[in-house]
Amino acid sequence: MNQEVVLPRTRISVFGALFVALLGAHTASAQAVVNLSIISGNGQLCCTPLNNFALQTLVVKATDSAGNPVANATITWTITTSGAFPGFGNLQDPTGASQANGGTLTTVTGADGTASALFQQSQVPPFGSLFFPYVQNSIQAAANNGSPAVTFVSKTALNDPTSPIKEVTVNSPSVGGVDLSGVASLSGQSGTAFGNPIQVKVGGEGVASAGVAGVSVRLVVPADQTATINCVTGAGADPGSVLTDGGGQASCTAVFGGSGSGVFSVLVGGVASGDQGQGPAGYTLFGPFGLGPVAPATPGLITLISGNNQSTNPGQGIANPLIAKVTDAAGLNAIANVPVTWTVSPAGAAALANTTATSDTNGLVSTRLVLASTASGVVQVKVALTSNANIFFTFSVNVNVTVSALQKLSGDLQSAVRNAPFPQALVVQVNDTRGSPVANQVVQFAIASSSVGTATLSAAAVNTNNLGQASVNVTAGAVAGAVAVTATAGGFTQTFNLTVTPPGPTLTQNSFLNGASFQAGSISPCSIATIVGAGIAPSVQGVVVANLSSFGFGLLPFALAGDSVSFGGSQAPIYNVANVSGQQQVSVQVPCDVTPGNVQVVVNVNGATANLTVPVQTVSPGIFQTAMSDGVVRAVVVRADGSFMSPSNAVRLGERVRAYLTGMGQTSPAISTNSIDNPGADLVGKDAAVLATVVIGITNNLGQGAGVTADTARYAPDLIGVYEIAFQIPFDAATGNNVTFSVSVIPAGGGTEVNSLGSKIIVQ
Repeated sequence: MNQEVVLPRTRISVFGALFVALLGAHTASAQAVVNLSIISGNGQLCCTPLNNFALQTLVVKATDSAGNPVANATITWTITTSGAFPGFGNLQDPTGASQANGGTLTTVTGADGTASALFQQSQVPPFGSLFFPYVQNSIQAAANNGSPAVTFVSKTALNDPTSPIKEVTVNSPSVGGVDLSGVASLSGQSGTAFGNPIQVKVGGEGVASAGVAGVSVRLVVPADQTATINCVTGAGADPGSVLTDGGGQASCTAVFGGSGSGVFSVLVGGVASGDQGQGPAGYTLFGPFGLGPVAPATPGLITLISGNNQSTNPGQGIANPLIAKVTDAAGLNAIANVPVTWTVSPAGAAALANTTATSDTNGLVSTRLVLASTASGVVQVKVALTSNANIFFTFSVNVNVTVSALQKLSGDLQSAVRNAPFPQALVVQVNDTRGSPVANQVVQFAIASSSVGTATLSAAAVNTNNLGQASVNVTAGAVAGAVAVTATAGGFTQTFNLTVTPPGPTLTQNSFLNGASFQAGSISPCSIATIVGAGIAPSVQGVVVANLSSFGFGLLPFALAGDSVSFGGSQAPIYNVANVSGQQQVSVQVPCDVTPGNVQVVVNVNGATANLTVPVQTVSPGIFQTAMSDGVVRAVVVRADGSFMSPSNAVRLGERVRAYLTGMGQTSPAISTNSIDNPGADLVGKDAAVLATVVIGITNNLGQGAGVTADTARYAPDLIGVYEIAFQIPFDAATGNNVTFSVSVIPAGGGTEVNSLGSKIIVQ
């Protein structure tokens, strides 16, 4: 039975929490996780549940589009096992920072972009059968609420009930069809692969005889051994390992390293070393097998040690020698007694102390030089293998020349559309005190810090040609505005003034997000929508908020910071326009008179427009959330005494509370665009009630989702686009800091139930 709940009005404090949630939850994740890769823990095969102590921790790494690690990214771990041989288990945070919620765990990446979870197998039957030879668990790790994601597979083999034999068996490894134990030794040259792959078949009894997929195979060597051998990493496998295919077959391409002789073993279903310091841990260990001799690598690379980019006056010698190192092609092993040849360009610009050398025991070679009195610009010194001139390194020596003039020749006062190249190169000329052009003079090009717009240069440093000229190409960046490019040489500077112009915002249907949950495609009439895309706020730095001086109360403007938005011809009120860390967005109320379906949307930014068709739903529930003192994002919930739920102020079993959402649909009486409902109302239920059926989902103490009917659901007084639901925390609800909380809505008049994204609440 629904009850009318009398709760004190907390206008400013409620708005403050929603304001933080609306502005902060999406822009805080400006550094997106583009790739998620497995670092360790995939393909483990365990003997019995008692061996769980040896299971390796599951580790993933999050990186951005440039391959840099992404710190503080949320990784959601979920046990996703389904289909044949499903197992049971629990996830734990090895650091103890997070609590597991049954088969789900949330962790955060560290500074190196990695996050980890520990899987523990449970409820394993005492015996297997021909139809049930093992149990299997799949654990998914996902970023960005689901994408990208990777999947780990962990298995536990079961005993035959009639004998001590395991239901899962591993065939002895072979090479070229020959059992590896019958091969005297694998030998080759460091950095090269053995001619035939090492093959292992994982099968067993009954249905396992067709092969067991997803089991790791790797090669291990003693820690103090100089000769090494490793598998070329297979798809989805830990580095240095491969996984069995659908037929249970693993094929390891073995690559030699180091030098000398020794032994190696083939480890199936495990990791290189056990957590208990007991050596390799896994399902089966074959070997040891003979390794070597491994021949030292041949010269394949010359790398810099020191002496590059020195500056010296004409006619004088360099202060420090030029030193390089000769190594194998992988750059891992220094190689001694290798002849090299030194040459100068342009010819005659310098005299070398020696034109040939031989690498010492550390692979090092060196030379010195004296510049010619006529040298200018940059003198290059190349060191190459005498036996192969295509393997080389080039040093640069800067000649100190008195530059008397630097002049602009062409490229000034251009404009280009955002992300497009400027039509002309920027060209300068360098002259010396005699008025003659200076060849090989370094000219530094840079984007001035005073630039409002952004751009990239084809090079930061360019040597002048024989005419004393240097040029650079410029590409407009994503931010419109003035761009100043400086050219510097010999203490002289010239500035090119360029302009980046906006082409209009770049949007797709996925640019339209729920203003509370930031779920793509989840918007409806009267709801709050956040539109994200390049070009939405090119002239904004930070956040521009409507009605900031009145704490966000009052009607919203239809134009803000140069932006305006319309849905189906109806103007949308604007909450804010933001550009934070390069992420641009505008938050609006979807007009209430929009008919659900495919709606034409126009986004206007300083006169430049984007037009596209966007799907609008009947309802689109999204829960407002905020980051709390412990760094966890949870729902904005107001307790019965008017205080906010927090880690130090949990809600209680049986307590009636309020939560705030957007996208709940029409009300009675009906609300309209940019309207504030009953600003003087004090009691829930006395104003515009939601017509849809609302059910709250809260995990119970059995770890199951349980539905709770809302006491009341209404349009929140004093706020635009925000709804308020009041409900009672069930007495059988789960307790803890991260109890799952969601809202389901069945539109008025019937239709498909629509679920919000899950959030979290704190229950005691």
